[in-house]
Amino acid sequence: MVLFLDIGVRQEQIYDSFTGHIQMVYRHSSLAENWCLCDDVIANEERSLQALHWQQGHELPPSPVTIYERDDVIVTLRFDAEFSNIMVIRALIDKDDDDIILNPLQFQLPENKMINGIYVEELSKGDEVMPEKYTEEETVIKISDLQRLKGMLSLKLKVSYITGDNRLINEIVQYEFKDRPLYARLV
Repeated sequence: MVLFLDIGVRQEQIYDSFTGHIQMVYRHSSLAENWCLCDDVIANEERSLQALHWQQGHELPPSPVTIYERDDVIVTLRFDAEFSNIMVIRALIDKDDDDIILNPLQFQLPENKMINGIYVEELSKGDEVMPEKYTEEETVIKISDLQRLKGMLSLKLKVSYITGDNRLINEIVQYEFKDRPLYARLV
């Protein structure tokens, strides 16, 4: 028996943005044949359409991305893939001036938690589903069912802080994804 690996999977390097470690590629197959580690491995040098789709379905947007920068206040977004159809978005507000008082970020989500056909839920530290690797300072949302995304994905965040001269700043910042993320790119 000969084991074929596609070059796209062989060269796949998905990094966990929090730890910096390479994530292992897992492929599930319904193949009923017995394989063992001593079988010959023959690489397929041509990129197959399936491997290209697999790779596109696992591409995250560039991260981190700065979506707000004013009055020495910076808001950044980071993206993590839980699966090819579930993305976790972490928002962090930071300051360069110690006189600024920051309020927690708030994603502006509809009551039904649906945005263009996908389900969005905000996670907090007390939730069982909240991964431990996220910090208290981060505002985290989880987007599910990316395969059902209709149109482009756009998010709104409420940024609120008090400047050094005691001005209250409340702004709604919108971030629109340039491309459809993960599996949504394929459908």
